[in-house]
Amino acid sequence: NLFYADQENHYVRRISQSGICLGLFGGWGNAPGRFQYPISLQLDRQNNVYIIDMKNKRVQKFSPDGEFLLTFGDCGKEGQRLGIVFSSSMDNEDNLWIADTSHDRIQVYDPNGNLTNSLTPKGLKNPIGICCLKNGEYLVADQSEDLIKRYDSQGNLLANLIRKDTGLEDLYIITFNHTYGIFASDHWSSSILHLDSSLNIQGIYGNSGRRTGQFNRVGWMDTHNDLLAVADMCNNRIQFFDIK
Repeated sequence: NLFYADQENHYVRRISQSGICLGLFGGWGNAPGRFQYPISLQLDRQNNVYIIDMKNKRVQKFSPDGEFLLTFGDCGKEGQRLGIVFSSSMDNEDNLWIADTSHDRIQVYDPNGNLTNSLTPKGLKNPIGICCLKNGEYLVADQSEDLIKRYDSQGNLLANLIRKDTGLEDLYIITFNHTYGIFASDHWSSSILHLDSSLNIQGIYGNSGRRTGQFNRVGWMDTHNDLLAVADMCNNRIQFFDIK
């Protein structure tokens, strides 16, 4: 089954790979279990669902059946509250990593919603995309001179891709496949960037349009085995690609 955030209708939907809707939860509002523009979604190892509730500036956690469990990120000390967020990622220990764009930092929460780390690695500017790798390493796409950076667990820069060398703008969504490498979406050019682990470009795929294989704003993307699933946001569809 596939979960996706239906941003404009303020729901999270669960569908089969053939496109049949199996259930939904949410709806517009700011009460627990309601959304104002759900934008990023992650699953933990128990298939609990974590949703970035963008306009409400919080994270909400649900069971696999859509039962509301908890909310976090919108309370606590003033300096710990989330600002505008576009992207999140789940590590191997079910910690949720969030690119807190407004505050130039990466916030890390445990499965109970406790803030366990706040990262501000050198060179970070308005982080937009985040993706966890192994051994505590992570990828960040921000609005600095670099299009995307790779950091180790201590915040040391391991690799970077300079923005002007690509002709691309901002990477909002990043996903990693252990076999095929890194895939990142340029929201504005409606294309997908394929990188190796050293951030060398392997290919740039897609362009703006309504035909099969074209996109009109990539809103979400993930890999599973040999498949890349892409939410083609303004064309109101999900496309699946064989990346083998």
